[in-house]
Amino acid sequence: MRTIRGAAAALGTAATLLLVGCGEGRDLVDRASEGLDQLEDAQEQQSAAVGDGATVEIDGRVIDAHAHYNGLEYTFGEVAVVDLDEGSDARLQGVELVFDVDVRNPGNDPAMASPGVSLRWDEPGSENVVEVGGRGDFRQVPGGSSASGEIVVPLRPPDMEVFDEASARLILGQSGRSAAEVPVGADAELIDRFPVPQPDLAGSTLEVAGVTMTIETANIRWNYGNSHVEDGSVLLDLSYTWENESGAQVCHRRGTGQNFSLVAADGSGYVDEGVSIRCAVNGETAQAATGFLLEGDYAGEYTFSWDLSHRGDDYDEAITVTLHEGPGVPDSEL
Repeated sequence: MRTIRGAAAALGTAATLLLVGCGEGRDLVDRASEGLDQLEDAQEQQSAAVGDGATVEIDGRVIDAHAHYNGLEYTFGEVAVVDLDEGSDARLQGVELVFDVDVRNPGNDPAMASPGVSLRWDEPGSENVVEVGGRGDFRQVPGGSSASGEIVVPLRPPDMEVFDEASARLILGQSGRSAAEVPVGADAELIDRFPVPQPDLAGSTLEVAGVTMTIETANIRWNYGNSHVEDGSVLLDLSYTWENESGAQVCHRRGTGQNFSLVAADGSGYVDEGVSIRCAVNGETAQAATGFLLEGDYAGEYTFSWDLSHRGDDYDEAITVTLHEGPGVPDSEL
C-alpha cells in the first residue's frame, strides 16, 4: 500500500506543477486523492479478512474406529491437523488432515491396502454434500499381519469456508459401491462393512443321491472379491464341502443361477452367482464356494434350495433359514 500511495503522490505532485493556478488541476488532484483513500480502505479490509481466515478451527482428535474394505481391516487412531499456512497472515494453502491407520490382513496371501479415500460432510445451510479427495500411504501387508500407514486429506481455503466438522466422515471406497464410512465429527455414524455371520445357514447339511453338502461358513458381505457391491445390495457368501459317495463323479451345472436358489417369504427369489468347483469324483470331499446378491434390507426368512442332476435324474433339496442383521465381525474373528 505504501508503494501505491507513493506513486500516486508523485503523480499528484506532477499534476499540481503542470496545472498550478488552474481550478481544474486542483479538482483533478482532489479526486485522485479521494480515489486513493477508497482504494487503500478496500485493501485494508481485504487484508483483514484474509488474516481472519488464517485461524484454524479444525481440531485434532482420536477417532478409535474400525472398518473393513476389500478384505482388509482398518483401525483408525489419531487425526492431526497440519496448518499449511502456519506463520502466514494469509490463508492461501489451507490445512491437511492426517489420519494414523493400522491395516490388518487376515488372509494368507500378501495384500496391498489401496482404498479410494475422501472426506465428506454436509454443507451448513444447504442440502449439498461436499466431498474432497485424499490419498493413502500404505505398504504391502503380509498375510496374517499388520502394517501402519496414514491417510492425508487436504482442505483448501474454499473447502474450509463451507466445512462442517460435526457431520464430517472419512470414506473408504468408491461412491455408489458400498463404501465404509468412519466418523470424524460427532454427528457422523460408523458404517464399518464388517461381514455379518449367519448362524442359521452355517453348519446346515443337505443330502441328495449320495452327495452331502455341508455349509461351513455363511456371511453377509459388502465386497465381492476385490470389488464392493453397489449401494443397496449385499452379498451372501457361502463356503461348503461336497462329499461324494454316490458311486460316480458328480458335477454342478455350468453358469450362474443353475444350482442354488434363495426365496424370501414374500416370494422374492435370488439365484447363485456361480460355483468355484464344478465336479467331485466318487469318494472325494471337495471344498467350494458360492454366493447370492441380495437387497440391502435382506433380513428375514428364506428357503434355500439345491438342485442337482445326477445319472440322468434331477434332485432337489431345501431348508428354511433366517438371515440376520449385524453386528459385523472382523474376518480375523470369524
